[in-house]
Amino acid sequence: MMTDTLFPSDAPRRAIGQHRRRDSTYKALPNGISFDRSRLRYRARVTFEGRAYHGGWFNNVADAVAARNRLAAQLYGSDARLVPAVVTKTEATAGARGRLRP
Repeated sequence: MMTDTLFPSDAPRRAIGQHRRRDSTYKALPNGISFDRSRLRYRARVTFEGRAYHGGWFNNVADAVAARNRLAAQLYGSDARLVPAVVTKTEATAGARGRLRP
C-alpha cells in the first residue's frame, strides 16, 4: 500500500519559511545594542553573571556602542569583549534624512 508523502514543494510556502533560521552572520546592530521604537533611541546593555545592566539611551549607534564598551570594561575588566564602533548603513542614510529610526 502506498502512502501519500508530502515533499517540501507540496507544503505551503509560509509553513516552510516559518521554520527557517535567520542567517547567523547577519546582524543589523552590534551585540548589546537594541533600538526601542517607542523611545526612538538606541539602548546599550551588558549581561554579567546572569543580570542585565543598562548602559543608557542614545540617539545614535556610535554613542551606544561606546557606552556599552565602557560598561563591559567596568564589569568584566580585562576580559571584556568590546564591540567595534561601526555605523550601520541604515543609520547613515537615516541621519541624512534627519530621522532617528533605523
